Amino acid sequence: MAMADHTITTTHGCSEEKLSSGVQHTSNDHTITTTNGCSEEKLSNGVQQTSNDHTTTTANGCLTEKWSGGVHLVLNCPVEAAWAIQSDFLGLTKWVPTVSVCECVEGENNILGCLRYCKGTGTTWVFERLLEFDNAHKYMSYRMEKNHFVFRDGFQGYVSKVKLSGVDEGTKTHVDWTYEVEPVATQTHKQLTEFMIQFYTMNLKYLETAAQKATTLTAPVADDPLESHV
Repeated sequence: MAMADHTITTTHGCSEEKLSSGVQHTSNDHTITTTNGCSEEKLSNGVQQTSNDHTTTTANGCLTEKWSGGVHLVLNCPVEAAWAIQSDFLGLTKWVPTVSVCECVEGENNILGCLRYCKGTGTTWVFERLLEFDNAHKYMSYRMEKNHFVFRDGFQGYVSKVKLSGVDEGTKTHVDWTYEVEPVATQTHKQLTEFMIQFYTMNLKYLETAAQKATTLTAPVADDPLESHV
């Protein structure tokens, strides 16, 4: 991707990377068009991904670059079933096979401030704190705190937001799952974006499967037509 990047120095001696806007990048299966640093990506597998490079101000007044993105897709399962599973902050082991431990370290489940510890595959482990929870609007956000998530140095400044909404009268589920994170030293922005698309899509497939199974188990049993003729 061709970019005219430059750096400015703030009055606090910190630097801020600025990305050029209006950049278009085309690959074999998708096109990214950025406007004022934002981009929306349509992938060949039907998953829509958005990203946005921006800066945030820290407590000491320095500007820190953030990488952000997410996936936006429709699951073939009822939204109520999907939310019942997704909204259980301490329930990851019930539907994500790659998570072996998900337990409360501080607070209470689904109450703001709840801190969970999750153990994944290999050496991956994370502590995540619930920041927002809106059951009526099917929305939640959480922050990854101390962690050893996949990469050598884990994630710094990672915040994730998940929003579910009904499609086709609630028989399907539209998911907006977005994130922001500080740049990862061992990854380029493109590498991290591709990883997050795969990671989020895989987990939403797990969610879809779990919600379909739950719907099947709770569906009313039809009367046996042969019994009416006995």
